[in-house]
Amino acid sequence: MQAPNDLWLFFAMVFCVILLPGMDMAFVASSARTRGLRGGLVGVAGIIAAGVLHTIVGATGVAALLLLWPAAFNALLVAGALYMVWVGVSILRSTDAEPSASAAAPPRGAIFRRAVLTCLLNPKAYAFMLAVFPAFLRSTTYSMPVQTQRLGAVIAVTQLLVYGAVALFVASAKQWTGAGPNGQRAAVRAVSAALIGGAALTLAFAWQPAHAQPTENPTMTTSASHSSLSDFDFFIGSWRVAHRRLKERLAGSYEWVEFAGTTVAQKTLGGLGNMDDNVLELPGGTYRAVTLRSFDTGSQQWSIWWLDGRDPGKIDAPMVGQFRDGVGTFYADDTFAGRPVRVRFLWSLPRPDHPRWEQAFSTDWGATWETNWVMDFTRSG
Repeated sequence: MQAPNDLWLFFAMVFCVILLPGMDMAFVASSARTRGLRGGLVGVAGIIAAGVLHTIVGATGVAALLLLWPAAFNALLVAGALYMVWVGVSILRSTDAEPSASAAAPPRGAIFRRAVLTCLLNPKAYAFMLAVFPAFLRSTTYSMPVQTQRLGAVIAVTQLLVYGAVALFVASAKQWTGAGPNGQRAAVRAVSAALIGGAALTLAFAWQPAHAQPTENPTMTTSASHSSLSDFDFFIGSWRVAHRRLKERLAGSYEWVEFAGTTVAQKTLGGLGNMDDNVLELPGGTYRAVTLRSFDTGSQQWSIWWLDGRDPGKIDAPMVGQFRDGVGTFYADDTFAGRPVRVRFLWSLPRPDHPRWEQAFSTDWGATWETNWVMDFTRSG
């Protein structure tokens, strides 16, 4: 991805997430209330710095590990909520001090450090990095580090715009509540209540129950270093499919066609293979296709064939590969529009029980890739 339109789409999604009231916004508001506009902007700087760390975490896949391990995610959730309660209670206690005690407000260095910690303990950020961030790391033009920098810059600018506006608003609101002790105390108590209430809501809505994996819906193996007969067990069953396919391949196109479909997968060959029956609801008309897979126990590799129902007398060249560390990678040499291409399939698991398949072409023998088809699966039975 990462065409200009995709960066604007990413910005829009980041903007909507940041705009939702939460721990980061409450901390900026409290900092602006106790230390004025400069204190609020220092808090914004700390959150932006933590956002850079979140970007690195998202690019390295640590966010996915946290969400796939509910105990780790919940530990982070509790730590963040307790920290926000502590900040809220500390602010609330300050309302019992004399007005002159405002001079004892935390120094800006402490505000920066607390802002970094607040953002790093924010589970909403990890959820965003798992659900949204990976979908935009698909450019065939830029390397992974450059893509990460571009998306990270979008996040930082959006944080500055939204949280900077919050700091300005709260600092200016002193004129509305009045400079007297009563007005100041009422405003500080409101900010404190928002922090404590936000912590409670975060715990209530983001807690991840520790569900045991049902035996009939196995998940993709994430630790195996080599392939095995059970690699595709996660895929056996019925699925709803969200397709995204480039309108034009190998033409510099960034226009995607989206359509729905269904897939039913089952084992064959006594467990040495499997097949899936696909219904693809293209805008121009529905068609069917079949995928055949077989496992070679000697080479520990899978072979995959695709049979298009619109041309049932032709079967594609087999894709050959294996799973490593939870990602299935398969290759074949083929031609497209008279040009020799290297074809790649990727199987991954961005979210539990939501596998993803991707197809990409390369015209330079794998130096660069253009992803031209993505299927996101949701189990239906």
